[in-house]
Amino acid sequence: MDRQDRMQPSEEALAEAAAWLARLHRPRRTPQDDAGFRRWLEEEPSHGRAWAMASDMWENANRLSLNVAAAVPPAARSRLRVWYAAAASVVVAILMVAAISQRNPIISTAVGEQRVMTLQDGTRLSLNTNTRVQVKMTRDVRNVTLLSGEALFEVAKRPAWPFVVEAGTRTVTALGTAFVVRKEEQRVAVTLVEGKIAIDDLQRERPASAPLATLQPGERMIFAADRKPQRDKPPLDSIVAWQRGQAVFDNIRLVDAIAEMNRYNGVMPLAVADPAMADLPVSGIFRLGDSASFARAVAFTYGLEVVEDSTRIVLTGTHATAGDEKSGAASKQE
Repeated sequence: MDRQDRMQPSEEALAEAAAWLARLHRPRRTPQDDAGFRRWLEEEPSHGRAWAMASDMWENANRLSLNVAAAVPPAARSRLRVWYAAAASVVVAILMVAAISQRNPIISTAVGEQRVMTLQDGTRLSLNTNTRVQVKMTRDVRNVTLLSGEALFEVAKRPAWPFVVEAGTRTVTALGTAFVVRKEEQRVAVTLVEGKIAIDDLQRERPASAPLATLQPGERMIFAADRKPQRDKPPLDSIVAWQRGQAVFDNIRLVDAIAEMNRYNGVMPLAVADPAMADLPVSGIFRLGDSASFARAVAFTYGLEVVEDSTRIVLTGTHATAGDEKSGAASKQE
């Protein structure tokens, strides 16, 4: 056993530290709690290391460090801080114990569901709709495999403990940074919010010091099965708008906007009756999961009709020509 192995606290010690963390932060903390904690801390050196790791995790769970938060209205930011601070006191210890009690847990969300959690190392993981990830923490590497869907990673800074995300054949390596990875059937997109990341291909033979690509904050790399990798710089606000329960569209094709809205509604998906409508431009801010309001806004813009049956919402009718469009953009939903 090397020195690093001996320094790593046991799973039992981490679980006990998480329990003490929750106990000491409860409203009715007693002198007996303090005395019991001191006795536990002095029992063996690994308890101190476990407590330090648990405390780091707690602090990360209460800190919103994304630069993109500036795009959220002040009132909304205030509500988010209150919500996260309250939620952290409940979920951190629970999630920490769950993370260390399972070797390779698979975490998932249903259609329309989103989850925010803190991993064993203090990394915040935000899962978007219909997402599945597998987490594997070893002494050498922190590994998360994005099996499907989309996730935002706010990585805890541990330079000696690399953090690697796998999505298909692509890998993203980061040290203390925030980035979004979205994996679809034939497409993987990686967007850097802050910090720096290196992207690689598991199937590519190359020297370890030469990654496929590195990104700067605000940049995105798109890997599709039928084309060369594409680098662009989309508005970050639209990339992480799902965290606020919104979809932000800026002059995108109607068929693409519908596909995005359908990600959040598996009960009543949207559709168009006429394929000629597919290329109509759509702009605006829409509530995720509210497909009916989205359809009404598009119908109003282009003089269409909305027909609902028991299984879907269909846009139908003869759409306006480019010269007859009311505004060229669907209305913003408040």
